[in-house]
Amino acid sequence: MDAFIARQPIFDSEIDLFAYELLFRSGWTNAYSGTDPDQSTREVIVNSSMVFELDTLVGGKLAFINLSTDVLRCRDLLILPANRVVAEILETIEPDEELIAAVKAVKEAGFTVALDDFVDAPRFAPLVDLTDIIKVDWMVSPPAERRRMAEVYLPRGIKLLAEKVESREEFEEARDLGYDYFQGYFFAKPEILHRKKLATSKLAHFNALKELQKPELDLDKLECILKRDLGLSFKLLRYINSAFFGFKAEVQSVRHALTLLGQRELKRWLKLVLMASLAKGHPTELLYQALFRSRFLELLAPIFAPGRNQDLFLVGLFSLIDTLIGQDMASLLTDLPLPLEVNHTLLRLPQAPYLPALECCEAMERAQWENLEGVDTDERRQVAQVYLEALLWAQGATNELDD
Repeated sequence: MDAFIARQPIFDSEIDLFAYELLFRSGWTNAYSGTDPDQSTREVIVNSSMVFELDTLVGGKLAFINLSTDVLRCRDLLILPANRVVAEILETIEPDEELIAAVKAVKEAGFTVALDDFVDAPRFAPLVDLTDIIKVDWMVSPPAERRRMAEVYLPRGIKLLAEKVESREEFEEARDLGYDYFQGYFFAKPEILHRKKLATSKLAHFNALKELQKPELDLDKLECILKRDLGLSFKLLRYINSAFFGFKAEVQSVRHALTLLGQRELKRWLKLVLMASLAKGHPTELLYQALFRSRFLELLAPIFAPGRNQDLFLVGLFSLIDTLIGQDMASLLTDLPLPLEVNHTLLRLPQAPYLPALECCEAMERAQWENLEGVDTDERRQVAQVYLEALLWAQGATNELDD
């Protein structure tokens, strides 16, 4: 039997990843389709702890899990590690004495407590006293109510989370009011207002990326680029001397390392490292997302483009480069000599050959599984499997490259 779970990221005021909310899904449709909220909550708890593993799902961050009335009363959440989970109390619960006692038990066990879609009514006062985070629905709350919530609850030491934030303007409004956390799609589609000038180091790294797209590498040029950047040189030597390669003698020169790696492995490694450099100053989640996409699409090649693993790797890796550099994709691609098929896909031209794979990736990221057109049942199982593999790979690569 297939297990399904969706996740949505939650960010802090610096747009750094803070947590994921884990959501019940009964199948490939991205909507709640359960008839029993208690059973749905229990499936999220079981799937996140025993099927997917919590670390795989949230990568060391917190996990927000919605709790129904019966699950709270039965203390089912207590099977999860308290320091990794936020107990999210649904707005549908009625705070009678038994339920308040259950929330108190969760709190005393060490869980963080959040109130979802909070309604400021007197009967919820006992729950507020136990609460660490209050979630405010930005879509339905009028501006005066958003401000009032900040004025009333921030002085009490309660954190505020603005959810359903759909634009940068809404994010900035919430941040200016003092809200601590933010949930919505605004981070995924940043609006590019103008073409930004690249800092000198980023310009050098972008030029190195251009150099890597040439059919034959100019090792003299690459050696010069690396020697002018101590950080890149250090990472290269650390990488080549790692246990993965197992060279008996330590590799001490940049030139020797470039020669030993070979063109294919060198190109792959440098692309990842240079993308990490371009991501500096941006949320780590953007680098993680680019790395996840590169690996996920590479693993999807047998389904969407057999034998074109490297092309799909490039599509994923460069799919967010416009956000990382702050320039529109069309302008950037005039300077990057990528394969034509990759170019067309990144520009999202109608007949682009790898566009279905990129759209599949985006559908999986947003749990919009109904958009997996052209993927049959057996292939969907394969997609789900490589999705988890890519998550683990991206977590490890992000940690390594972000050092």
